[in-house]
Amino acid sequence: MEDDEIIELYFARSESAIKESINKFLSRLSERKRIMFLQRYWYFCSIKEIADMANAKENYVKVTLFRLRRKFKDFLIKEGVLT
Repeated sequence: MEDDEIIELYFARSESAIKESINKFLSRLSERKRIMFLQRYWYFCSIKEIADMANAKENYVKVTLFRLRRKFKDFLIKEGVLT
């Protein structure tokens, strides 16, 4: 096996592990938190847009997203995706 093939295989496995970990993390969230997380980081909605859609205060959305980011980072470390 060539060096390039080894590197390609490593990154393919890493990408797969990352996808699996993201899906696992999202599946453990409540529907409301999962929607907020995806709206912000997948669809790039503003805090105001998310608050309006969720019928929540902007501060609640900010705090929730802050906590979710921290949980996500801790989860990825626990899963061995991040060091």
